[in-house]
Amino acid sequence: MISHTGTLEPTGTEDRIDAILDRALEATFPVSDPIAFPLGGGAFVQDNRYPVGLISSWIAPDGTYVSIRPVRPDDVQLMQQFVKALSPKTKYLRFMSGVRELPPAMIARLTRIEYGRDMALLALVSDRDVERQVGVVRYVRAPDGESAEMATVVADDWQGRGLSRHLLTQLIDIARASGLKTLSADILTVNKPMLALSRALGFELDDPLGDGAVARATLRLSGSHHAALLEP
Repeated sequence: MISHTGTLEPTGTEDRIDAILDRALEATFPVSDPIAFPLGGGAFVQDNRYPVGLISSWIAPDGTYVSIRPVRPDDVQLMQQFVKALSPKTKYLRFMSGVRELPPAMIARLTRIEYGRDMALLALVSDRDVERQVGVVRYVRAPDGESAEMATVVADDWQGRGLSRHLLTQLIDIARASGLKTLSADILTVNKPMLALSRALGFELDDPLGDGAVARATLRLSGSHHAALLEP
C-alpha cells in the first residue's frame, strides 16, 4: 500500500504519514523495561514501553520460520539494508521513486515510534545466522486519534508467499484493539495483487481522483475495545 496521486510527486498517503511522524522525529523511545498486557486476541501498549506481547512467529508455506516483532530504534541498519535490496519496481510502488536508500531522517522516523499511538511490525528470517528483514507493515494514527494511514512492503523474493496477508491481518487486529475506527491507504491501480488482497481483507476501494490511477482503500473496524484495553 503506497502513496500516489497519479503523478510522480510523492504526495498523498506517504506525505500524510511523514507529516504525522515528523513530530516524533527527535524523540528517543525506550525499549527497555518491557511490559505487555495479554488481552485475548490483541494487546494494547501502556506508557510507550516496548510491546513484547506483540512478538510472534509465522511459518511460511515452504516451512520457513519467520519472526515478527514491533520495530525498535536500533533497527536502522536492518531497515536500510532491506530498502537497498528492494527491486526498482517494489521501491516505486512503496516510495514513489527508485531511491537506493532512505535518508537518515526518514529512517529515524520509521524506527522510532510511540507504540501506544502508532505501530510497525517487522518480518525477519535467519539466513546463515544473520537476521534479515523481509517485510514491514505499519500504521500511523491521524490527529483525530480514530483513523490511521497504513503502509506495507515485502521483499521481492517473499512476495506471493502469504506474508503480506499475514502481516496486514496482524496489524488490523492490533489497530482494532487499540481503538482505531478506520485504516486507510492509497494503492496504485497497477498494483493488482495489493488491490486483490485489500478486497479480500474487507477494504472498500474508491477512486478519489477520478482518473483511475490510484485507489483509496478504507477498512472500517467494527467495535472498539479501547477503554477496556487500558486496564492492565
